[in-house]
Amino acid sequence: MFIMKIKKILTVFIAMFILTSMGSCKKDNWAVKIDDDVITIDEFNNYYYTQNKIILNKSKKEINELAKDPAYKEHPTLNKNNFMDFLISRKLLYKKALSDDSLSKDVIETVTDLFTLQGVSTYYLTEKLKDEVSVTDNEIDDFYKKNRSLFKGVPINNDIAERIKQQIFLQKFEQKSSEFVMELIAESKVVKDGFQKYMTELTKKGEKKDAKDKKKIDLDETAVIIDKEKISLKKFLDYYYTQNKILLNMSNEEIDKIAAEPYAENHPTLNKQKFMDFLISRKLLYKKTMEDKTLNKDDIETIIDLFKLQGVATYYLTEKLKDQVEITDEEIEKFYVNNKKLFKGVPINEEVANRIKQQLFLQKFEQKSSEFVMNLIAEAMVNREGFRKYLQKEQEEQNKPEGENNKQTE
Repeated sequence: MFIMKIKKILTVFIAMFILTSMGSCKKDNWAVKIDDDVITIDEFNNYYYTQNKIILNKSKKEINELAKDPAYKEHPTLNKNNFMDFLISRKLLYKKALSDDSLSKDVIETVTDLFTLQGVSTYYLTEKLKDEVSVTDNEIDDFYKKNRSLFKGVPINNDIAERIKQQIFLQKFEQKSSEFVMELIAESKVVKDGFQKYMTELTKKGEKKDAKDKKKIDLDETAVIIDKEKISLKKFLDYYYTQNKILLNMSNEEIDKIAAEPYAENHPTLNKQKFMDFLISRKLLYKKTMEDKTLNKDDIETIIDLFKLQGVATYYLTEKLKDQVEITDEEIEKFYVNNKKLFKGVPINEEVANRIKQQLFLQKFEQKSSEFVMNLIAEAMVNREGFRKYLQKEQEEQNKPEGENNKQTE
């Protein structure tokens, strides 16, 4: 009995030693230490290549080639220093959001869910459609000739050709995605009876109903069934208001007011019917992704992490800075007067004023966010020594003669 106990203790001790050793080895490969958190070189590269793959639709080799191009020296995601700055800021903001008791945990969960659905869906569509969308040199030349004025006399070069290629690809990709999603919905079992009933009631009473009317709506009722998944009216409205709150920086009451305006009828998120269609498509695409065994599970996990960080960080900044950014009627009027050409003779009205307000808000919000993030980084303990050494070593490898690199590869 005593010997068996000793064996058990030794087994536990050895296991702990192995795990500790493994952890130590992993930490030797660190890129950055953010307070108590560590991002390894491998983790950074996973983030870096996955982010650029989904944004640029490029392979790892193509991303490396593009990153070497001087034209992309300051690119926000291709430049590794810039991308690391972004990653550090998102990690810090995410940590702050989770520890802030003044923020709604339910809203944070909804934000995470929304951004995860969007990230995974985009990844899935990219993987499934990337070989079905191609852009020819003739299409690039044709676009350049028809839009010469956009390039202000600059002759076509690699940088311009790449930008045109990306724009044409996105146009074709959007069309293919729409077709793909429509086919996916057609072959799935989607029941929107509860949602349609809710929308009928809204039409009868009008969007601007009083609080008494709101209480009559059964929020626990199922809004939609997507295959076997049920989404209640409450959950749908949580998605709806959270999405628009982040996009428009408005309260629920303000969202209801603007959604009732005629010009919001075709808005992709303010129009509840369109937002429901969007939600259904993302749910179906997410499900397809998780069931598809041909996809890289590590890539999917990285996508989920990246979009979760971005979503929660955006929500946190919005909540912390919304009262610090104010747009006056005078600023809206001045913007309209200075940019009349943009509005093609349309007189200033509520729709135009709201568009201007959103644009001015975003400009000020971006400035405030940068200041907030810089202060946050200054307060935190951030050590990038491992990342600095990694970049230095990478640069040395790139500067070696091509023949010497080939020998090492062999």
